[in-house]
Amino acid sequence: MKTYLTLGKSIPHKSNYDGSLYKSYVTSFFSYTKSHHTINDFYDEEGNAYIPEVYSFCEKKVDPDTNELFVRTEFEFEDDEDMDAFLHKLLYFKEPEWFHDLTHEEIVQLNCVFEQYEPVLGSLIERKAANQ
Repeated sequence: MKTYLTLGKSIPHKSNYDGSLYKSYVTSFFSYTKSHHTINDFYDEEGNAYIPEVYSFCEKKVDPDTNELFVRTEFEFEDDEDMDAFLHKLLYFKEPEWFHDLTHEEIVQLNCVFEQYEPVLGSLIERKAANQ
């Protein structure tokens, strides 16, 4: 399954290590995968691949009724690739195929497995009820 997104904004940075300039890109997307995303490649509509080198999650929120996950994240691209030409244009990444074969009941069971680790790792998913 493909998940589409757009790079919302570009942020210029200067490396503290060697003073070189690079950019990171902020985006948001919705997903049904509550586990940690591993995004190996982004693709444009022609199927060309763009490889993220580093990314960090800024925000993750789960809707308990739909199991849909809102993700906001920031990416840096391999070899400091300038992705400004793709700002506000559709890109996509492929979510794990195994997830889409699960039933709602199995997704809830996976959540329970994740929750067992919360005392050690902290909250792995945010609950909507906690925000009300």
